[in-house]
Amino acid sequence: MKTILITILAVLSVVLVGVLGWQNWGDIVSKINPQKIVSCVAKTDCVLAYTGTDACAPCDPADDSMQCVSSIKATNLQQERKKRYGIGLCRLKCLLPPQKFVCVCQNDGSCAKVAVSQPVVSQPTATTSDETAGWKKHGNVYAGYGVNYPNDWIVDSPQIYEDAGSQIKFYSELFHSANKEDGNIAIVLYEFPSDIRGKISLAEAVKRVTGISSGEQVKIGRFDALKVGQWPDLGMPNGAYFLLYPSGTLFGINYTSKESETKKIFESMASSLSFMPSQ
Repeated sequence: MKTILITILAVLSVVLVGVLGWQNWGDIVSKINPQKIVSCVAKTDCVLAYTGTDACAPCDPADDSMQCVSSIKATNLQQERKKRYGIGLCRLKCLLPPQKFVCVCQNDGSCAKVAVSQPVVSQPTATTSDETAGWKKHGNVYAGYGVNYPNDWIVDSPQIYEDAGSQIKFYSELFHSANKEDGNIAIVLYEFPSDIRGKISLAEAVKRVTGISSGEQVKIGRFDALKVGQWPDLGMPNGAYFLLYPSGTLFGINYTSKESETKKIFESMASSLSFMPSQ
């Protein structure tokens, strides 16, 4: 009888440890529920990560367990999974998902998962000229803008890079005709280091990027903007508009071309710019 009692107690202990183990894991997950995270300042602070408890993360980013969290939370989640399953976490060979998602830092400081296919805006916030009304429309949820561009022009894939000296991160999209010798128009996001992000004025931000300390004050949509003339570093005739997002990210649109027609297209594209309400 005593032996049976000891056996029962042993079994209950194992079950209890197992339940408590899963309960603790559940507590960890609930504490870092991505819906409750208020930790981002800029979009680069948010990453798409697996927030579930299984060894294998799903291939489909549309799965509810794939959420946008801070990079610190993503690391913590992975470390907890490694503790439970060992260093050999499941590695799935995933095919290209049917839909792409990006992480956006919202005004309340939370990370949001947004489908790339989602339209940026239904109607432009800036006045669109008759010339651009029939042009192709380009929307970028990650960068938070929409713009019209000529029907015979091309948009290159976004490029992301960082300047080692200034530690400024660049996110760039290039628009151009089939003949690149005609010049190009670039839309660029400049992400400053966290120690100065959101703490410098538009003029100071532009100076850090271009070296130019003055420009014409204009309006683009609901934003105060700065129009800069010849930008020495770009060489051939050029010009740019800059504005600051509330997050402290600098938004710029510039052209580089010897062709006067490209400058006209640049001005028309700038007038067609629209921005997501969250920017």
